[in-house]
This record gives sequence, structure tokens and C-alpha cells, in this order.
Amino acid sequence: MTNGQVKCQSNQNFFYSFLEWRGLTVLCVKSTGAGCKLLAGQSFGSGIRMLPMTIFQSLQPLIWGALDVPLFGLGKDLQGVALEPIPAFSLVLDPQHLWFIASDRRPAKIHPRARPGVFQAELWQYDVAELFLSDPVSGRYFEFNLAPNGAWWSCEFTAPRVRFEAWDIAMPGVETFAEMAPDGAWLAAMAIPLDLLEARINFGSQTRANVTLVAGSPDSRYVSAVDLGQGEPDFHQPQRFAVLDRLALPEMG
Repeated sequence: MTNGQVKCQSNQNFFYSFLEWRGLTVLCVKSTGAGCKLLAGQSFGSGIRMLPMTIFQSLQPLIWGALDVPLFGLGKDLQGVALEPIPAFSLVLDPQHLWFIASDRRPAKIHPRARPGVFQAELWQYDVAELFLSDPVSGRYFEFNLAPNGAWWSCEFTAPRVRFEAWDIAMPGVETFAEMAPDGAWLAAMAIPLDLLEARINFGSQTRANVTLVAGSPDSRYVSAVDLGQGEPDFHQPQRFAVLDRLALPEMG
């Protein structure tokens, strides 16, 4: 990266630095392990709401272990209370997949039956990152759950909280990846086949999205990239999801 002065700190597995990029404070997370080469993220703690929500587009396939993508920080929970340290996420399209990437420096409490790469229901009862994708025309939407250790779950809905199927069915072709540091910091990613998203919810220029996070269970804090309004936490509000704004993946090196 170029531009701005850098402040650095580290733990056993991840190296963090802060600098300026396009006038915004940026977090860089460089893994010293096998998981992720370099990530960067945007503007924390300032209450930014991304409307539309940025999704980066890569002409080349992404490879876990060689990622080099921007991450967007989630600076506050749904009650407006600042988060420290700050979790972050990114959405990236490559030729065949939509990548959902999430990271947090806080230790996570994970569903006791969660296993890396394994489909597992009720991950949301513990710490988890969630991606929602909706078709505003039909009203259908998907929820994807990604646990810090790479366990995952997905469900298709025809209306808010109305499941397409009564039972859990894993979307075929989904791959997940994760790296967890000894101090609890974690980085996880999910690669979702684009052809299935196009077939099920007409994924494209009109697709709307939100990224949410459940952190600090059992005293959970609820986090959302878009404004979900007042009242009890309710992530199933597709009418509030943000339009995806495609942006070419910047050179971060």
C-alpha cells in the first residue's frame, strides 16, 4: 500500500497496521500463518453506513492463503456502542464465486458442534458472521452463516423468516476456510458458487445485501453493516438491505 503513515502492532499470528487510503483510516491484517497473505479495511468507529454496499470484483480467481483484499470495519453495535477491537469483513466476486470474508481480534465462543468446513445449523446462537443476499423483485433471500473456525450454514427464504424448505439443506459447492490465532483472533472466508446464486435469487446488479455479526456470546452484541432501525435486533429485514456497488479490486500491495 501507499499513502499515509503507518502505526503497527502484532500478536502471535497476525500483524496489524493502520494507514490512510482514499482519505479513510485503513486496517491491514497480515497473517503470519498459512491462511491469508494480506487484507486491508476501511474506516472504523465513525459510524459509516455503506449505502450502497461495496463488493469488489476480481478478474482472477481468489486463492485462500494468497488473499489481498480490502476489509470494511464495523465500528459500532446496534445500540450505537463502539466496538474495540473492531471486526471487519469484505465481499469479493471472482469469475466463479462470491467470497465472504470476516475477521475479529476478539476470542470467539463457537457452537460446540461446529467443525471446520462442516454444515451446522444454529451457529447464530454463538459468535458468527452472517451474509444476507436478496432479490428485491421476488422477495427471496439467502442467509449464510460463517463461524470463526470455518463451520457454516445457509438457508433460503421466500419472505422474512419464511423458509423455502422446512429442513436444513446445504448449498452445494460452498467452500470455507479459517485461521485462528492462539490468542483468539480469527479470520474466516466462504466461497459461494455464483451460478447457484444467479439461479436461486437472480444475483446481479439489483441484488441487495447486508453483513451482520454476533459477537461476545453469551452476552451477545449484535452488529450490522446497514442501518436496521430501532428496537430488538432483527437481521431479517431485506427491505433495508443495501444495493451492491461493484468496484474493481484495488491493488493493495
